[in-house]
Amino acid sequence: MKAIFNTYRLVRKHAGTIYVLILLESIISALTDPLIIYATKLSVDSIVGFVSGGADVKPVIFLVLLFAWKELSKFFRNILDIKLEQRLELNLNKSLMNKLSLIAVDEIEKSVFQDKLNQIKDRPHLALIELFNSSILILSTVIKVVGIAFVFFNISGILGISYLIAAIFDILFTFMAVNKMNKMFENTSRNEREMENVIDILKNKDALYEIRVFKMKNLFLNRFEKYSSEVFEERLGTTLKSQNYLLLSSVVNIVWMGLVILFIVSKLLAKAIGAGDLTAIVTSASSTLDMAEDFVYEASTVSNNGYIANTLFYILSYDERKVEKSSKYGDEIEFSHVSFKYPGTQKTVLNDLSFRINKDKVTAIVGENGAGKSTIIKLVAGLYEPTEGYVRISNMNPYSMSNEDISNELSIVFQDFKNYEISLRDNILFGKAGDIAEDLRLLELDKYSEDTNIGKLEEDGVYLSGGENQKLALARAIQKKSDFLIFDEPTASMDPMVEAKMYDNILKVLKSRGAIIITHRLVLSKLADDIIVLNEGRIIERGTHDELMKKGGIYKQMYEEQSGWYKEN
Repeated sequence: MKAIFNTYRLVRKHAGTIYVLILLESIISALTDPLIIYATKLSVDSIVGFVSGGADVKPVIFLVLLFAWKELSKFFRNILDIKLEQRLELNLNKSLMNKLSLIAVDEIEKSVFQDKLNQIKDRPHLALIELFNSSILILSTVIKVVGIAFVFFNISGILGISYLIAAIFDILFTFMAVNKMNKMFENTSRNEREMENVIDILKNKDALYEIRVFKMKNLFLNRFEKYSSEVFEERLGTTLKSQNYLLLSSVVNIVWMGLVILFIVSKLLAKAIGAGDLTAIVTSASSTLDMAEDFVYEASTVSNNGYIANTLFYILSYDERKVEKSSKYGDEIEFSHVSFKYPGTQKTVLNDLSFRINKDKVTAIVGENGAGKSTIIKLVAGLYEPTEGYVRISNMNPYSMSNEDISNELSIVFQDFKNYEISLRDNILFGKAGDIAEDLRLLELDKYSEDTNIGKLEEDGVYLSGGENQKLALARAIQKKSDFLIFDEPTASMDPMVEAKMYDNILKVLKSRGAIIITHRLVLSKLADDIIVLNEGRIIERGTHDELMKKGGIYKQMYEEQSGWYKEN
């Protein structure tokens, strides 16, 4: 029931009036079937009355209108279903994207939340529509059963009670049969996994070469035959067990039809049944089986896929990161006694870190892989909250800053940056107005038109090289007029000397903005006004390149090792 309620709440919120119209159409259409049976009874009585000179055409007109609605409603419902999919695809996905942007990253990275995201990764609006339609059909089936029971009660109380009992037991036994089959398919057996593994091997292009050379075909075919036989036996056994419940369902229907026939015969012998009542009974008596199957199928769909609605509701109602408005003053990034452990881990990544970075300088943060360099940037960006101490950007706490304020303060190119299959211009400006000609020239991308499409979604699209993709990510960061520009090794796959030359050109243009370069290549550190050397989450050295070289510490050792490598190559 929780899944059904959550489904209705989500569809109502994201589809608006379409939700109301579908609900009304479904209820009216569900009432149409019992009304047709009742109108048929009245119409037959009216036609019989016409023969005896006492005709009333109103029931016949009503019956024609009901049949007309039944046909027209199919057309209206098709239109509504198309509009429903359109609304949900747009509004639900927008809500999810907006919500995820407001939830703290450390919350999103929790295993429970990741499991929830994994459950809705494949077009969740379609699963929600299926759930909505199934729940609507369940409601419609209940309305039909109650409506037909009303028709039978109108004819005979015994007949009405018998119908309800037969309908309940028919649905119960059918549900038990379907549930047994569903559990079999849910619990994929070891044999089925082995079959899938053999199929994957036989479809693998690289494996086919070895299968031919080493004549392994018979080995895999024999294994497949063995597992296939065992799966067949497993499914046959479960199917036979489920058939026992279907047999009971059939018995219920046979008993019900027997009671109906006995009722009709007894009434005919007693001349106590009219032509209309007879027609209504015969028309609706066999409808129980079809409705039971429909009800069970849709209930099974809700039971098996209801987690989609619950998961969507869980995410969309998740607590958002608290945003606090604070006054901005100064132009510096400050770490004060910051220690940090990633959520769910015990390893201390940053240990009692304190430093300030001024806006009017280029600062390099260097160290071996795993020293904590990228973690510093994640804390500056407000993706995580320090375990101890605090981080400030111009006196503001980045963890509680709004996304807009963070965007105004920082422009970051992460290691795992993403470019998109849209135009070069939109990759840099994201739909905003602006001039990117100078940025393209600076990063040697001016051989492309601003309207060049990236990727092959469009016929005229082009694939950028690895280096060009990195330059495009840099152009996006440079174009954004934020106070601090941060490079988190986005060009690590470039040739070191080419990389150094490119950064030198960039930094000459961006003299008025604070720049932070995260790198383990010390050829870049010579460009910086200030160098912070990290080791195991601690600052072990700090100063200019010349100062650190004179100091003769770990920085000098690392620099000379890398310089020697460049000379050798």
